[in-house]
Amino acid sequence: MYRTEISFRPDEIVQYLRKSRTDDPYLSVEEVLSKHETILREWAERNLPGPVPEENIFREVVSGETIKDRPEFLKLLRLIESPDIKAILVVEVQRLSRGDLEDAGRLMKILRFTHTQVITPHKIYDLEDEYDRDFFERELKRGNEFLEYTKKILNRGRQLSVSQGNYIASVAPYGMDKCWVQEGKRKCPTLKENEKADVVRLIFHKFVRERVSPYAIGLYLDSIGEKPPKGEHWTYTAVQEILKNIHYDQKVCWGRRSVEHKIVDGKVLEMRPRKKDFEIFDGKQPRVVDHELFLEAQELLKQTSRTRHDYTPVNPFAGLVFCRTCGYSMSFRFYRRKGQKDTCPPRMLCSNQIRCRSSSCSYSELEEAVAGILRQTIAEFQVQLNQETFDAARASETTLKTLEGRLHELEQKELRQWEKYADGEMPKEIFDQLNERLQASKKAARKALEQARAAAPKTPEQIREKIARLSDALNALEDDTVPVPLKNNYLKAVIERIDYYRPAAVRKRSDSSEPKVRGGWYTPPFELDVRLKI
Repeated sequence: MYRTEISFRPDEIVQYLRKSRTDDPYLSVEEVLSKHETILREWAERNLPGPVPEENIFREVVSGETIKDRPEFLKLLRLIESPDIKAILVVEVQRLSRGDLEDAGRLMKILRFTHTQVITPHKIYDLEDEYDRDFFERELKRGNEFLEYTKKILNRGRQLSVSQGNYIASVAPYGMDKCWVQEGKRKCPTLKENEKADVVRLIFHKFVRERVSPYAIGLYLDSIGEKPPKGEHWTYTAVQEILKNIHYDQKVCWGRRSVEHKIVDGKVLEMRPRKKDFEIFDGKQPRVVDHELFLEAQELLKQTSRTRHDYTPVNPFAGLVFCRTCGYSMSFRFYRRKGQKDTCPPRMLCSNQIRCRSSSCSYSELEEAVAGILRQTIAEFQVQLNQETFDAARASETTLKTLEGRLHELEQKELRQWEKYADGEMPKEIFDQLNERLQASKKAARKALEQARAAAPKTPEQIREKIARLSDALNALEDDTVPVPLKNNYLKAVIERIDYYRPAAVRKRSDSSEPKVRGGWYTPPFELDVRLKI
């Protein structure tokens, strides 16, 4: 069904712009978007009473392959849920999605059930029409097929470029900058040293010649004011990554971190694990460290590697507890005292303790403190289950039903008005006036309903449900037979974040009347700020 008539107002249309691989590669994203915006603006001048409002124009400058990787398009999808938006204006259908069938199906379902049409300069697609829907689906599939073919060709070209010694990654290693060298008629990407190359050589020298550990090297670099590649401080991992980087040995690699897909809890996750087997080629960049020094560093790394053989989770609070002083996550650690075979009870300490100087606590102390907070919260909810709460909940429920009924009546009235207008029983001038009043009434009804929902007290059923979830988390935490991953899931279901604070230990004055423990050192009690999700 080829349609050309436009019955929408400009404010009922959203406009979407996105750069594609099929566009001129020599044009920037901004230039392509400007070119497409001109095409759509000229179309709007010919077919609409005015231009599309600026707040209804979405420009995608970060073009992802899937819908979830495009933030502007996600905003657009949320916007078209409103009945005020009737259509999407785009240069071509394939700009909306070139993802897989899952993306295409999701997009078609959203457009169909929100009654949103897709307008291109050549055709208007109404997905409630069977033929338009079929044509729209074929366009999306054709776009996905072209995308997959293009990715295969580009990947083959990148692999060939790396085998010739070129550096094709977007981010250069620490101590080097990306540059281009002329080889015949073409320019090839490679690397060159910058002022930080001396820091790289210093790291290799200290590690190999002076036998300084990566952690100690990081502390030394912090002490002399050298900024790390990322973050505020040098870490063990940052130094280790520099020592392992083969680009300093005049090499380039391919396939070290290729994308892999894994099914976790029924969801497809993209992962980029480091692979031990990958292709290595001679690079065109200059050598930053001597080849023999680099090889010695790799041998030392093998001897000092901290390999973890048991990957069984041991921390029920993983991803929940953070240091309030510096924001780093708290680590679950086992210790073995010198001369003893048995390990000490586990402790929780800040991963950045050497800098923030916060004191640790035993795991049992933290567990008991969190359990106490959960018990207190359960008791507070139990108090709310009284007659006053029941009466307030009933009154609020009546108010919500009244407002929901009012909104439903307005929506039915809107449908009746549209039917009369479509059948020719109502002139357009009268329809516009009535529709404007109706939209204002619907907006006011929605706002009143949202305010009523926000102010409504929790119903007894909701309170009981919260008590049940908190009780499940508390029982799991205190039951030693429950596996650690399951404990973690129960806790994350009710806790959003735990902020931990404990200042550094201090030495008591010699004239203090308080008893001295551990050689006179005193550790203040810790504080917890537990943010619940319920």
